[in-house]
Order: sequence, then structure tokens, then C-alpha cells
Amino acid sequence: SAFMLFIGMAYPVHAFNPRFAFVYASGDRRPRSGTATGFDSINDNINFGGGQNSYFFGEKIQLGNTTLLRGNSLYPSLRGGNATAQFENPGSIILNLGLDVALTQKAILEANYNFVSFADTAVLEARQGVSNIGHNLGSELNMGVTYRPLLNENIILNFGGAVMFPGQGIKDLFGKDSTVYKVLARATFTY
Repeated sequence: SAFMLFIGMAYPVHAFNPRFAFVYASGDRRPRSGTATGFDSINDNINFGGGQNSYFFGEKIQLGNTTLLRGNSLYPSLRGGNATAQFENPGSIILNLGLDVALTQKAILEANYNFVSFADTAVLEARQGVSNIGHNLGSELNMGVTYRPLLNENIILNFGGAVMFPGQGIKDLFGKDSTVYKVLARATFTY
């Protein structure tokens, strides 16, 4: 009994492509009701909000033995390791503002602002044995450059980074709200 809403808009103007996206994935409001209503997916491999450059969507965030946010996913799922989908989870609300700029034929710059929040924290409160966990996970700024020197998919070089500003939800769950930084360099060779 879960659902998800995705709205995305882009308006390319010459070398610029401004983007807006909104995601709502339902969370489980009553974790002991016998009906799970938290949206989850089976296997994610997303390129959203900065993809691998993003801290929220590119990194795995652990809460003890449980994965709160999987790398390469939009949904907090409370899975253990690579377990199957878990529909008793807090869901997510995500706002993305982005801009892609074609610097040259071979290089593209991508910049993003992401705001991430839980849809409902009842399942986290039941699991952690606490009350009043904040919904706001935080926001981030990320940027990356993708360079394809041969103008194909044989060689792809990515350089990027992110700055995450934790919200009340992170502080309530982890006891810290320090700013987090990420730097990324990746090379893909395909023949």
C-alpha cells in the first residue's frame, strides 16, 4: 500500500539546461498496523540530484546495522545490507534544483541543490525507541564535471564534490549536525 510521485521539468536554452524535480515517496505512518505503506524499490541505479556527486544519493548512510540511505537511491529503506525491498520505512520528500552546462562538446558541468526530508518518522521512532525525530534530513550543494575525451562512452572521466548541511533528522538520529564534505574522482574505461 505504498506510492510514489515524481515531477521533473527541464528547459534547455542553448548550452544551459535548468532543471527542477520533486519526489514524494510514502512513509509508513503506523509501523505496527500490519500494513506497510513505505515506498521502496527493488534495485536502484539513479542519476538524480547529482548522482554519484551527491552525498545524499551517492553515499550509503548507516544507522547501526541498518542502512538508512543506500548509495544510488532516493528512498530511505531501513534494509539490512543488500536485502530485498523493505516497505516499512519513513519515505522521502525531495526537492532538486539543478543546472547542466555544456562547457564544450566533450565536457558537461552539473550543479545541484537538494533538499531531503523524511515523509514520516513514525517507523524510525518505533525502531529507535525515541519520539519526535525531525523530518528534515538536510540540504546539499553538489557539482561535477563529466569529460568524454573521445566523444563516446569508451572513456569517461568524472570529477565532483558535495557539501551536505545536516538537518534536525540527522542530528536526532546520529547526535551530530556537522557539515559533511565529499570529493569524487572516477574514471570509466569501456572497450
